[in-house]
Amino acid sequence: MDVVLLILWHIWKARNVAIFDKHVMSSADVLRRTSQDMDSWRCRYKHYAEEWDVWREYIAGCI
Repeated sequence: MDVVLLILWHIWKARNVAIFDKHVMSSADVLRRTSQDMDSWRCRYKHYAEEWDVWREYIAGCI
């Protein structure tokens, strides 16, 4: 569930950048930023490391 929320958060941030800064981010940029955040937050999900890595690899594969 947290991964889905993280993706939605980055979509929201990309939307705000498009509206307020007039800069359109590609879907690859959104997924790349999500992947970077997942790397940063990995230590918080030690109990779910295997699932976290599967999601991380899936997102990286979509880029």
